[in-house]
Amino acid sequence: MRRDNKLMQPANGFGQGGFDQSTAKGTYRGPATGEALSWGPSMDTLKWDQGINRFDKNGNIVGASNSAGKIPVTPYDNLNNFFTTGTTYTNSLSMSGGGDAGTYFVSFSNLNQKGIVPQNEFTRSTIKVSGDAKIANNLKASGSLSYMNSGGIRIQQGSNTSGVMLGLLRATPSFDNSNGNGTGQDAADNEDTYQFADRTQRNYRGGGGYDNPFWTVKKNVFTDDVDRVIGNVQLNYVVTDWASIMYRIGGDFYSDRRDGSFAIGSRTLPQGQVSYDEHYNRDITSDLIATFSKQVTDDLSATLLIGNNMFSTSGSQLYVQGDALVVPDFYHISNTEGQITRESYGSKRTAAFYGNLNLKYKEMLYVEGTLRNEWSTSLPDPINNSFLYGSISANFVFTELMDQSDVLSFGKFRASYASVGKDAPIYSTVTTYNQGFYSDGWTN
Repeated sequence: MRRDNKLMQPANGFGQGGFDQSTAKGTYRGPATGEALSWGPSMDTLKWDQGINRFDKNGNIVGASNSAGKIPVTPYDNLNNFFTTGTTYTNSLSMSGGGDAGTYFVSFSNLNQKGIVPQNEFTRSTIKVSGDAKIANNLKASGSLSYMNSGGIRIQQGSNTSGVMLGLLRATPSFDNSNGNGTGQDAADNEDTYQFADRTQRNYRGGGGYDNPFWTVKKNVFTDDVDRVIGNVQLNYVVTDWASIMYRIGGDFYSDRRDGSFAIGSRTLPQGQVSYDEHYNRDITSDLIATFSKQVTDDLSATLLIGNNMFSTSGSQLYVQGDALVVPDFYHISNTEGQITRESYGSKRTAAFYGNLNLKYKEMLYVEGTLRNEWSTSLPDPINNSFLYGSISANFVFTELMDQSDVLSFGKFRASYASVGKDAPIYSTVTTYNQGFYSDGWTN
């Protein structure tokens, strides 16, 4: 279970309003005025009249000396009334077995999280199957396959007029964001908390300023749904006691669907908006590695690794946005007055040969060298579409030449040099088509 760690304590001494220079006193100006400040009268000088007020079930706020006042005004605790207790539940089940000829492993797990913000949730379910088999005395096969589905409900955040924190921290202590409907999820589940009967927003600025945080979590909804498959197959072949070959191929495939909406009346997008954002990605990697390990002499041993790597990646994105909802609370692209669409696609392949040599002389001298040459389709020039890089390092344990000493038991000199290489980002060396747009700080 989780709770908020530390909450900033807001100033609760004064009600909504401002300083009146003519009276040299704080003047109360309620939500209907759109007042942004909380420098009105001292809270202990105010009362509720328990009359009819669409913004507060306790009625209108009047001065303590007003005969209509019935009960003293006390500051609303908007912070603690909003946050709730988060929970995390994890369940898993696995089964494994095997023998001399092979092994297997099967598992299922489920994660369910609810955040400290109402409506915020995340779930993930995973199924995994793996195993290995001894095909011959010198040949072994293994593989793994995992499927994951994850997603949840995300919450608007950051410096954002529809974000949770602005409407939460800036609300005046004389205004109850929850409207007396309890706390946390209970308040969020009651529409009376954040909107009036005509479905306009109920907030401390009379509909302007910042969204009521309960409006944000219920009406500005962002969801995501991710499906992912990761798998690989590997073969290991022992040629001799000093040579072996390994081949492995694996893939990572996922789709990510993100749906977002803003209700009519939201402060960031008052006319409302719907968006669909779909991402697809595919990565395939293969490695062929030969390893040779030999005791050359009694004092000298060597290990040589020679490999080939092939990599392919491709991805696409389709984004659709609909602006200005026609029918309130119906979040479908056909229910918008204007639409924009963006689509992108990218792919790249690389191939590489590489080597690694390790030499060890006694327990005193260690030398290692690496070298890799790589080709990439993001470098389209056929003469200049590859790059070579490598490294070399040496370690000399000089205390191996010295008699044992209580003063210096171990000492080593080390030197190394390395160069690195990297190809260009996808399509950065060619001219591509991009959709034009304009922005002046006011248009979207």
